[in-house]
Amino acid sequence: MSELNLYDLEKYKSLSSLEDASNELKKKEPKFKELLKKIMDLAKSRKIELGLRLIHSHDIPLEDGQAMVENFGNYQDKPALITSAAIPNRETYPASWILCDNKYLVFEYSTDLRVKQVYEKLLEDSSALDEISAHIRQYNLDSLIGPCIVAREAMTKFDIGQGQVLGEDTVKVGDKYVNIIQSRPNEESKHIEALWGAKVNNFCMTMVKCWFGKCDYH
Repeated sequence: MSELNLYDLEKYKSLSSLEDASNELKKKEPKFKELLKKIMDLAKSRKIELGLRLIHSHDIPLEDGQAMVENFGNYQDKPALITSAAIPNRETYPASWILCDNKYLVFEYSTDLRVKQVYEKLLEDSSALDEISAHIRQYNLDSLIGPCIVAREAMTKFDIGQGQVLGEDTVKVGDKYVNIIQSRPNEESKHIEALWGAKVNNFCMTMVKCWFGKCDYH
């Protein structure tokens, strides 16, 4: 049985920036497209709420003991998944992983109920996660891509479709920066795809797009 709750802050800090990771992935686009098709087919056929995550450092400083933790909330009166530096606890669950030396290291945590449910199933049987990870390693993309849980109970709160997508920005709230994922118009401006999933059910995210630049909101 794989250990799924290991965390290494120094490994996280060594990750490439979002833009550098995306640029490196573009150089390997043919391999990534093959991998993505395999994972999407696997997720649909087995109805598993797992997908792929672009592994990168966030432009948010982490102190000892802290990790990136996602919570559901509201931002500017709209539903949002808000990820910030926090200390993981009993109510936080691994939502994505870095593949490192045949181990799973947590990339991001979440407090979402659906993440908890999928994670607990993986603790009982990690074969689907292991299969996805084997495919990632087979294509030598483990320095850029990691497996993730794409389901969120909070997805029922978002307006997706009809020109709306899940978009991610880094914004300043008070005196700290946080990552905000909200539904927003599918703009043509420059963005980076950072999560890929299959529409297994209404809880699944199928893509998250990160827009460049920080928005300084207080």
